[in-house]
Amino acid sequence: MRGFAAFTRKEFTEYLRSYKLLIIVMVFLLLGFMNPVSAKYLPELMENFMPAGMKMEIPEPVIADAWAQFFKNVPQIGLVVMVIITSGTMSQELSRGTLLPVLTKGLKRRAVWLSKFTGAAVLWTGSYFLSFAVTYVYSLLFWDKASVPELGTAVFFAWLFGLLLQSVVLLGSTLSRSYAGGLLSAGALVLAGMVMSLFHGAGRYSPLRLASDNMSLIDGTLKTGDFLPAAAAAGLLTAAAVLAGIMVFDKKQL
Repeated sequence: MRGFAAFTRKEFTEYLRSYKLLIIVMVFLLLGFMNPVSAKYLPELMENFMPAGMKMEIPEPVIADAWAQFFKNVPQIGLVVMVIITSGTMSQELSRGTLLPVLTKGLKRRAVWLSKFTGAAVLWTGSYFLSFAVTYVYSLLFWDKASVPELGTAVFFAWLFGLLLQSVVLLGSTLSRSYAGGLLSAGALVLAGMVMSLFHGAGRYSPLRLASDNMSLIDGTLKTGDFLPAAAAAGLLTAAAVLAGIMVFDKKQL
Protein backbone atom coordinates (compact mmCIF):
# COMPACT_ATOMS: atom_id res chain seq x y z
CA MET A 1 0.00 0.00 0.00
CA ARG A 2 2.87 2.36 0.82
CA GLY A 3 4.47 1.60 -2.52
CA PHE A 4 1.22 2.33 -4.34
CA ALA A 5 0.79 5.68 -2.54
CA ALA A 6 4.41 6.67 -3.13
CA PHE A 7 4.31 5.81 -6.83
CA THR A 8 0.98 7.62 -7.23
CA ARG A 9 2.54 10.76 -5.74
CA LYS A 10 5.38 10.31 -8.20
CA GLU A 11 2.87 10.24 -11.05
CA PHE A 12 1.30 13.55 -10.02
CA THR A 13 4.76 15.07 -9.57
CA GLU A 14 5.60 13.98 -13.12
CA TYR A 15 2.36 15.52 -14.43
CA LEU A 16 3.33 18.77 -12.72
CA ARG A 17 6.96 18.85 -13.84
CA SER A 18 6.16 17.95 -17.45
CA TYR A 19 3.45 20.67 -17.62
CA LYS A 20 0.85 18.04 -18.51
CA LEU A 21 -1.26 19.07 -15.53
CA LEU A 22 -1.05 22.74 -16.53
CA ILE A 23 -2.04 21.97 -20.13
CA ILE A 24 -5.02 19.86 -19.10
CA VAL A 25 -6.26 22.41 -16.55
CA MET A 26 -5.96 25.28 -19.03
CA VAL A 27 -7.78 23.36 -21.77
CA PHE A 28 -10.69 22.33 -19.56
CA LEU A 29 -10.92 25.76 -17.95
CA LEU A 30 -11.13 27.31 -21.39
CA LEU A 31 -13.78 24.83 -22.49
CA GLY A 32 -15.79 25.47 -19.34
CA PHE A 33 -15.74 29.19 -20.07
CA MET A 34 -16.44 28.85 -23.79
CA ASN A 35 -19.49 26.61 -23.39
CA PRO A 36 -21.90 29.19 -21.92
CA VAL A 37 -20.26 32.22 -23.55
CA SER A 38 -20.51 30.81 -27.07
CA ALA A 39 -24.10 29.69 -26.45
CA LYS A 40 -25.04 33.14 -25.13
CA TYR A 41 -23.35 35.39 -27.67
CA LEU A 42 -22.99 33.29 -30.84
CA PRO A 43 -26.43 34.34 -32.18
CA GLU A 44 -25.46 38.02 -31.82
CA LEU A 45 -22.16 37.42 -33.59
CA MET A 46 -23.92 35.63 -36.43
CA GLU A 47 -26.29 38.57 -36.89
CA ASN A 48 -23.40 41.03 -36.98
CA PHE A 49 -21.51 39.07 -39.62
CA MET A 50 -24.48 38.40 -41.90
CA PRO A 51 -24.49 40.18 -45.29
CA ALA A 52 -26.52 43.37 -45.41
CA GLY A 53 -30.20 42.72 -46.09
CA MET A 54 -30.01 39.04 -45.17
CA LYS A 55 -32.24 37.92 -42.31
CA MET A 56 -32.25 34.67 -40.39
CA GLU A 57 -34.51 33.61 -37.57
CA ILE A 58 -32.17 32.76 -34.70
CA PRO A 59 -33.86 31.39 -31.57
CA GLU A 60 -33.19 33.07 -28.26
CA PRO A 61 -30.38 31.16 -26.49
CA VAL A 62 -31.38 29.18 -23.40
CA ILE A 63 -29.41 27.42 -20.70
CA ALA A 64 -29.74 24.07 -22.48
CA ASP A 65 -27.64 25.54 -25.32
CA ALA A 66 -24.73 25.97 -22.92
CA TRP A 67 -24.92 22.31 -21.93
CA ALA A 68 -25.20 21.29 -25.56
CA GLN A 69 -21.84 23.02 -26.03
CA PHE A 70 -20.48 21.25 -22.94
CA PHE A 71 -21.41 17.79 -24.20
CA LYS A 72 -20.00 18.63 -27.61
CA ASN A 73 -16.73 20.29 -26.61
CA VAL A 74 -15.63 18.23 -23.61
CA PRO A 75 -15.97 14.76 -25.24
CA GLN A 76 -14.67 15.92 -28.62
CA ILE A 77 -11.91 18.33 -27.60
CA GLY A 78 -11.22 17.70 -23.92
CA LEU A 79 -11.06 13.92 -24.20
CA VAL A 80 -8.86 14.09 -27.30
CA VAL A 81 -6.36 16.24 -25.39
CA MET A 82 -6.53 13.83 -22.46
CA VAL A 83 -5.81 10.85 -24.70
CA ILE A 84 -2.85 12.60 -26.32
CA ILE A 85 -1.44 13.60 -22.93
CA THR A 86 -1.80 10.16 -21.31
CA SER A 87 -1.27 7.81 -24.27
CA GLY A 88 2.44 7.46 -23.58
CA THR A 89 2.11 7.07 -19.81
CA MET A 90 3.31 3.46 -19.70
CA SER A 91 4.97 2.99 -23.10
CA GLN A 92 7.51 5.76 -22.50
CA GLU A 93 8.65 4.24 -19.23
CA LEU A 94 8.82 0.79 -20.82
CA SER A 95 10.93 2.02 -23.72
CA ARG A 96 13.29 3.94 -21.41
CA GLY A 97 13.55 1.19 -18.80
CA THR A 98 12.86 3.63 -15.96
CA LEU A 99 10.55 1.18 -14.15
CA LEU A 100 13.25 -1.46 -13.63
CA PRO A 101 14.92 0.20 -10.61
CA VAL A 102 11.69 0.58 -8.61
CA LEU A 103 10.59 -2.98 -9.43
CA THR A 104 13.91 -4.47 -8.37
CA LYS A 105 13.49 -2.69 -5.01
CA GLY A 106 10.34 -4.72 -4.32
CA LEU A 107 7.51 -2.56 -5.64
CA LYS A 108 4.85 -4.87 -7.05
CA ARG A 109 3.98 -4.54 -10.69
CA ARG A 110 0.25 -4.31 -10.01
CA ALA A 111 0.93 -1.34 -7.72
CA VAL A 112 2.80 0.41 -10.53
CA TRP A 113 0.01 -0.16 -13.05
CA LEU A 114 -2.74 0.83 -10.65
CA SER A 115 -0.80 3.99 -9.79
CA LYS A 116 -0.67 4.86 -13.48
CA PHE A 117 -4.41 4.26 -13.82
CA THR A 118 -5.20 6.20 -10.66
CA GLY A 119 -3.18 9.16 -11.88
CA ALA A 120 -4.96 9.21 -15.25
CA ALA A 121 -8.38 8.70 -13.64
CA VAL A 122 -7.89 11.51 -11.13
CA LEU A 123 -6.53 13.82 -13.84
CA TRP A 124 -9.60 13.13 -15.99
CA THR A 125 -12.05 13.43 -13.11
CA GLY A 126 -10.60 16.65 -11.74
CA SER A 127 -10.34 18.40 -15.10
CA TYR A 128 -13.77 17.20 -16.22
CA PHE A 129 -15.60 18.45 -13.15
CA LEU A 130 -13.58 21.66 -13.19
CA SER A 131 -14.95 22.34 -16.67
CA PHE A 132 -18.42 21.36 -15.46
CA ALA A 133 -18.20 23.77 -12.50
CA VAL A 134 -17.12 26.70 -14.68
CA THR A 135 -19.90 25.99 -17.17
CA TYR A 136 -22.43 25.67 -14.36
CA VAL A 137 -21.47 28.97 -12.69
CA TYR A 138 -21.47 30.99 -15.90
CA SER A 139 -24.74 29.39 -17.03
CA LEU A 140 -26.40 30.53 -13.80
CA LEU A 141 -25.00 34.03 -14.31
CA PHE A 142 -26.36 34.24 -17.85
CA TRP A 143 -29.70 32.49 -17.33
CA ASP A 144 -30.39 33.01 -13.63
CA LYS A 145 -31.71 29.79 -12.03
CA ALA A 146 -33.15 27.97 -15.01
CA SER A 147 -33.24 24.22 -14.30
CA VAL A 148 -31.87 21.53 -16.58
CA PRO A 149 -33.59 18.13 -16.25
CA GLU A 150 -31.35 15.07 -15.79
CA LEU A 151 -28.19 17.19 -15.97
CA GLY A 152 -26.40 15.27 -13.22
CA THR A 153 -27.14 11.93 -14.87
CA ALA A 154 -25.97 13.12 -18.27
CA VAL A 155 -22.77 14.50 -16.74
CA PHE A 156 -22.10 11.21 -14.95
CA PHE A 157 -22.53 9.16 -18.11
CA ALA A 158 -20.04 11.31 -20.05
CA TRP A 159 -17.56 11.04 -17.18
CA LEU A 160 -17.94 7.24 -17.15
CA PHE A 161 -17.10 7.04 -20.84
CA GLY A 162 -14.00 9.13 -20.23
CA LEU A 163 -12.91 6.78 -17.46
CA LEU A 164 -13.36 3.80 -19.79
CA LEU A 165 -11.31 5.56 -22.45
CA GLN A 166 -8.48 6.22 -19.99
CA SER A 167 -8.36 2.56 -18.96
CA VAL A 168 -8.23 1.43 -22.58
CA VAL A 169 -5.54 3.99 -23.43
CA LEU A 170 -3.38 2.73 -20.55
CA LEU A 171 -3.92 -0.88 -21.62
CA GLY A 172 -2.81 -0.01 -25.15
CA SER A 173 0.19 1.86 -23.79
CA THR A 174 1.13 -1.25 -21.80
CA LEU A 175 0.81 -3.58 -24.77
CA SER A 176 3.05 -1.41 -26.93
CA ARG A 177 6.35 0.30 -26.26
CA SER A 178 5.45 3.04 -28.73
CA TYR A 179 3.46 6.21 -28.16
CA ALA A 180 0.94 5.09 -30.78
CA GLY A 181 -0.31 2.14 -28.72
CA GLY A 182 -2.56 4.23 -26.51
CA LEU A 183 -3.83 6.31 -29.42
CA LEU A 184 -4.69 3.23 -31.47
CA SER A 185 -6.52 1.66 -28.54
CA ALA A 186 -8.62 4.80 -28.05
CA GLY A 187 -9.40 4.91 -31.76
CA ALA A 188 -10.38 1.23 -31.75
CA LEU A 189 -12.80 1.80 -28.85
CA VAL A 190 -14.47 4.75 -30.55
CA LEU A 191 -14.67 2.90 -33.87
CA ALA A 192 -16.21 -0.15 -32.20
CA GLY A 193 -18.77 2.09 -30.53
CA MET A 194 -19.67 3.70 -33.85
CA VAL A 195 -20.10 0.31 -35.52
CA MET A 196 -22.30 -0.91 -32.66
CA SER A 197 -24.45 2.21 -33.00
CA LEU A 198 -25.34 1.18 -36.55
CA PHE A 199 -27.31 -1.78 -35.21
CA HIS A 200 -30.38 -1.14 -33.06
CA GLY A 201 -29.87 -4.04 -30.67
CA ALA A 202 -26.12 -3.63 -30.23
CA GLY A 203 -26.39 0.17 -30.16
CA ARG A 204 -28.06 0.03 -26.74
CA TYR A 205 -24.80 -1.37 -25.33
CA SER A 206 -22.43 1.00 -27.11
CA PRO A 207 -20.42 2.98 -24.50
CA LEU A 208 -20.02 5.74 -27.07
CA ARG A 209 -23.64 6.83 -26.58
CA LEU A 210 -22.72 7.86 -23.04
CA ALA A 211 -20.80 10.76 -24.53
CA SER A 212 -22.85 11.41 -27.66
CA ASP A 213 -26.56 11.19 -26.73
CA ASN A 214 -26.47 13.27 -23.54
CA MET A 215 -28.73 16.02 -24.84
CA SER A 216 -31.37 13.42 -25.70
CA LEU A 217 -31.52 12.68 -21.99
CA ILE A 218 -31.81 16.36 -21.08
CA ASP A 219 -34.51 17.21 -23.62
CA GLY A 220 -36.53 14.12 -22.65
CA THR A 221 -36.13 12.22 -25.92
CA LEU A 222 -34.47 9.38 -24.02
CA LYS A 223 -34.78 8.24 -20.41
CA THR A 224 -32.14 7.21 -17.91
CA GLY A 225 -33.09 3.58 -18.38
CA ASP A 226 -32.18 3.82 -22.07
CA PHE A 227 -28.55 4.45 -21.07
CA LEU A 228 -28.23 1.75 -18.42
CA PRO A 229 -27.12 -1.04 -20.83
CA ALA A 230 -24.38 1.22 -22.20
CA ALA A 231 -23.37 2.31 -18.68
CA ALA A 232 -23.19 -1.31 -17.53
CA ALA A 233 -21.08 -2.20 -20.58
CA ALA A 234 -18.76 0.75 -19.89
CA GLY A 235 -18.31 -0.29 -16.27
CA LEU A 236 -17.57 -3.91 -17.17
CA LEU A 237 -15.17 -2.91 -19.95
CA THR A 238 -13.33 -0.54 -17.60
CA ALA A 239 -12.88 -3.32 -15.04
CA ALA A 240 -11.80 -5.72 -17.79
CA ALA A 241 -9.27 -3.22 -19.17
CA VAL A 242 -7.81 -2.66 -15.69
CA LEU A 243 -7.49 -6.40 -15.02
CA ALA A 244 -6.05 -7.04 -18.49
CA GLY A 245 -3.55 -4.21 -18.06
CA ILE A 246 -2.35 -5.62 -14.74
CA MET A 247 -2.00 -9.12 -16.21
CA VAL A 248 -0.16 -7.89 -19.32
CA PHE A 249 2.24 -5.74 -17.31
CA ASP A 250 2.83 -8.57 -14.84
CA LYS A 251 4.17 -10.74 -17.68
CA LYS A 252 5.88 -7.92 -19.59
CA GLN A 253 9.63 -8.23 -20.12
CA LEU A 254 11.34 -4.98 -19.18
